[in-house]
Amino acid sequence: RPEFALNHFWKHKIKKTELLKDVFNIPDTWLSSRFKQVAAREALDMVNSVQEVFDWNKEQILDSITAIENKIQEIQERLDTKQNRRKINNLYVKLKKKKMKYDMMQPHKPKHKSKRMCISALIGELQDCKNPGKFDAWLRLSSIGNKTKIDLPINFHRHFKELNKKGRRLNSYIVTEDNIQFSFEIETGPKKEVKHLIGIDTGINALASTNEGKQFGLDTKEYIEKIKRCKWGSKGQVRARKTLKYKISEIAKRVCQEADLIVVEKLKNLSKNTKLKGR
Repeated sequence: RPEFALNHFWKHKIKKTELLKDVFNIPDTWLSSRFKQVAAREALDMVNSVQEVFDWNKEQILDSITAIENKIQEIQERLDTKQNRRKINNLYVKLKKKKMKYDMMQPHKPKHKSKRMCISALIGELQDCKNPGKFDAWLRLSSIGNKTKIDLPINFHRHFKELNKKGRRLNSYIVTEDNIQFSFEIETGPKKEVKHLIGIDTGINALASTNEGKQFGLDTKEYIEKIKRCKWGSKGQVRARKTLKYKISEIAKRVCQEADLIVVEKLKNLSKNTKLKGR
């Protein structure tokens, strides 16, 4: 577990280039220097990731504060009416909450739950199986400490075999309780040139409405109502759901043929019957 390194890097911020032998050898354990180096790198990545997310969230709130202040200044330059004063008061309330949230923001130290481990070529090596038929390969973990070695049996699935033909497998692994994750480097070529871009708004009355005024799936609501009329768990409901799924896939293919790049509205964190302010 990189818990010992997490506590150290949380208090003492360092760069990856400063991760030298004197740093990752601070804990006095039976583990080898290589193993401690791998654990220290994983811990440092976790700390840096938390810090990056925290800085991004802080920047977003700061942008919101600036936008509210600009909006207040814009309204103040208008006529002094009761409606404008009410808008300014509401904006000041929002501004106060945003500033309070900004001042109280604190990054939370990450926790390693010991359910996964990142392994590099320093201690891990993928070896072919000597007795084919039982397993496809072994992931040998060495340089752990006290001459300890661990061999993890691996069976490759179809997805691995396809990626292994397309690209180059990297010597880094993520070991979990049930599986081992591999990384591949695949040459994808130059990015596709975007000539036609459209925005999509999804809904029930029209499954997809574009910014160009086109609407797709105007009969989607009928399919949904048909599912609601069916008895829960019945064969009729299963057939109706499959029909709706097929209809959505058909419309999605048609929409994708309309443009090179599609922008879709983000609808996360919305609850049922939500009323949007100012709509």
